Amino acid sequence: MIAEYGASFVPAFYIYAYNIDGTVVPGFPHGPYNGTANQLTIADIDNDNQFEIIFDDNITESDTGRYQAIELDGSPVAGWPLKVIQNTSFQQPLLGDLNNDGILDMVGGSFNFDINNKQVFVFAWSTGLPYNRQTIVNPMYQFGSAHDGLFIDPSTIPVELEAFTSSVSGNAVTLKWSTATEINNLGFKVYRNDSEITFIEGHGTSVEKHNYSYTDSNLEDGIYNYTLKQIDFDGTINVLGSVTAVVDNIPDEFILNQNYPNPFNPYTIIKYNLPEQSKVRLEIVNVLGETVDVLTNEIQDKGSHTKLWDAGNNTSGIYFAILKAESESGKSYSKTIKMSLIR
Repeated sequence: MIAEYGASFVPAFYIYAYNIDGTVVPGFPHGPYNGTANQLTIADIDNDNQFEIIFDDNITESDTGRYQAIELDGSPVAGWPLKVIQNTSFQQPLLGDLNNDGILDMVGGSFNFDINNKQVFVFAWSTGLPYNRQTIVNPMYQFGSAHDGLFIDPSTIPVELEAFTSSVSGNAVTLKWSTATEINNLGFKVYRNDSEITFIEGHGTSVEKHNYSYTDSNLEDGIYNYTLKQIDFDGTINVLGSVTAVVDNIPDEFILNQNYPNPFNPYTIIKYNLPEQSKVRLEIVNVLGETVDVLTNEIQDKGSHTKLWDAGNNTSGIYFAILKAESESGKSYSKTIKMSLIR
């Protein structure tokens, strides 16, 4: 579909529609009109499942211009044309919902031909028709890729992020971020180690500061990389930032826990904690101080460790588990627990 480019005091220009094979679509051309910028906007502006044609109708050197809207059969849309001061600006109209009220708005411009008194005007109308961005055919003529009624410069970031931080408490990581402005913001997706873990709803379009937070709970010890992504209403995804959090619930001290179960027969579990890499020896002795078993005698990494002791053929009685450790920084530790073996 194309319109003849030009402007005239009298109607003289037409709008044409062609099939792929070059033949004219039945019912076309439409006109004549005073002229157009040959940039047509095609949209179902009244949501009747029929497309309409919206265009600027240029009147040469007149003090009044207008924007037309016609049905595909050439009949006018009720309430149109829309008039402007001076001549229309030889530009296609822009469609959107400027004030987010669900009603279709349109922006157009005009200018005069007086070289001694150049003037340019911008107009915005509420058409009174329902707004449905999915029924606008040519998105390049809209305010933004989501047709949300705001002009978006390609260099403009949809969401201006002020901060994105993480804090650790126990086995939970709390993420906080704030935005200075938001445009077309459906919301945020939070990723942990490249896997999406939550979606947080945004504030659409806003020039106010907004604060957001999310707590990722019940985490095991480890290093977690979080990425914050913003999603526009049209599905466009923008990566806003990343933070790293370290969850380390390991106590910063040596600990030897009481065995469990106790009394036992013949198995019992012994747990201990190392605050840093250490040379560890865990042995079992009887009441005479004789070593009956050595559960470990090696260098171990920091963290929690568990050993299972099988008393085997040892007789009932009292036994002691003795943990001796020396860390890589020179810290020494020794502790003994009493255990009862009952056959």
